[in-house]
This record gives sequence, C-alpha cells and structure tokens, in this order.
Amino acid sequence: MKRVLVRAPKGKEQTVLVFPLVHLVRDNFGEETKIDIVCERDDAELYSMLDVEASIHVIPESKQTISGIHHYCYNNCDVFNVDLFLDLTDTFKGSFLGFCFRSKERVGYNRGLKSIFINRKKEDELLNSFSDRYIHLFKDYNKVDLNSYVITKKGNENNNVISMEISPYMLIITNGFFLNSLWKGFLEKLSGIKVIVWDQNESEARHLELVSMSLLPTLEISVDIRGSLTELVTLALFSKVVITDVDWAANFLSYKGSEVVLLKNSSEQFQTTRYYPNIPKTVLYKESVIEQMIAADVKSPVTNEQQLVDYIFASYF
Repeated sequence: MKRVLVRAPKGKEQTVLVFPLVHLVRDNFGEETKIDIVCERDDAELYSMLDVEASIHVIPESKQTISGIHHYCYNNCDVFNVDLFLDLTDTFKGSFLGFCFRSKERVGYNRGLKSIFINRKKEDELLNSFSDRYIHLFKDYNKVDLNSYVITKKGNENNNVISMEISPYMLIITNGFFLNSLWKGFLEKLSGIKVIVWDQNESEARHLELVSMSLLPTLEISVDIRGSLTELVTLALFSKVVITDVDWAANFLSYKGSEVVLLKNSSEQFQTTRYYPNIPKTVLYKESVIEQMIAADVKSPVTNEQQLVDYIFASYF
C-alpha cells in the first residue's frame, strides 16, 4: 500500500484545482492508497468534500514557522511511513514539512533553498495552469494518458446527497449582489422561476440586498440560511443550473457534476481545469456590461442580460 502526503496550497481557489491531482494519485496507485493532505483551517471543509478518500490534517497558523513545523510533524502520530510527498506550496516551509515527516521521496520544484529538502527535483516548465503545475510534480509516477483523462465518479460518491422532490429552480451563489450591478439587470428579466440564493457566511446580508433591489413579484427568491458545503452540493445537484460570480464555487460545483455559469470580470483571471466532468460556462463582462459568453453550445451571441436569460431558459428549463 502506498502512502502519499500532499502539502496543499492556501486558498479555496487553489484548493479546487488540487482535486484532479488527488484523483490521479488514486487512479495510479489504487483504491487502497492512503492519502494525507495537510492544509489551512479555512480550506479543510472543501478538502473534506473530495470524492476520494483522504485524511485531512489542519496545520495551525501558529505552527507555520520552522520550529513550529518540526513540532507539528513530530507530534502528528496519524502521519507516518510516508512513501511519497508532494509539495504544492512551492515554498521552503512546504518542502521542510515533507522532510520532517521523513517522507521517502519528496517531490517539488527545483528552486532556491527549498530544494535542499527535496530529493526528487522537478524542473519548472512554467505551466500557466495551476492544476497542470500540481500534476506535473506527479509526472514520474503517472501511467494515465492525460490527453484524455477526466475525473470519473465512483458509484458510492456523493452518497451524502439527500434526494429532493422540488419544483425546478436556479441556484445563485454570490458574495454580494451590489458588487456587480449586472445581477439586478439579470434578475429583473427572470419571471415564473424559483431562485435559491446560497451564502455560506452572510445569508442575512444577501436577503437585505434582494429586498432593496425591488424585483418583480413574479420572481420567487429564497435565501438559504444554513450554508454548509454538503447542503450546497445537494442544492446544486438538484438545481437546473448554478449561476455564480464566485470562482471557487464555479469550479467546485463543476467538479461535483453540476451545470455552472460563471459571471466573470474580463479584466480578472479565472482558472479552471480540463479534468473536471463539467467545465464552467463563462460570461465575461466589463463595468457590468456583458461582452461575450464562452461555452461550446452557444449558437448566437450573448451580449446582454436578456440574451443570457434566453440562453438559460432554452438550455435548462
């Protein structure tokens, strides 16, 4: 049995781009592989939603010094006999953690002082995709054709999703309607449809925003107030489509198999990965004006809110 330890990068946007690598580890080494992931506290819930069995270990902020990392590893009795360590942080402290866990093979990019703790050095090919950069570290162990590789679901995955019988609805995820006036123009053109708004942290704030937007009474909107990721997956999988302006949510729900449309400022970078079962469809806008929609099935231009609404109704309802 192989034991693989991953030091994960920080942030939800990065977290969801690590998922393909974890699947690739399992697909190469088999179901019996023991996978351990060391991550930040704020990212642990997302890693717990992986469709691959993995043990999640949170490293406290107070332990993220050289002495703290040594103490953390020495006292973490759950991680031992590590065969392969992958440093996805590309930092001195990240590679030091693999060294402290006494990993037999420690893989990372050959750069700077950090490389003294790496015994399987990879040259940096300056890949633009974070997902591909992570997978490149695993290249020497991979037997899968990446040109055709797509994450596949096993029969028992998503088994925490509760069956729901509900009228067709759209799921919306946003950190704030007022941050982008495109939302109001879009919602004003919807009618005769149920909308659920999910927010993990500020459901009350989202509710107050919607009240102040004075939307048509023919639009039924409810705000979810519980906000766990398990509930989010359930809501997303039973919705007709997810509309969001949150990058990590677009990638996470695409990974879970949902149909997702991402509203994205064209001046800001968005990264997804070709290994997801679904790829988020992207509506690019500038100063709240839609410029174009990027999706394989778009047959006519989408350059305003009404055309976006027409596309969504034609495609999903």
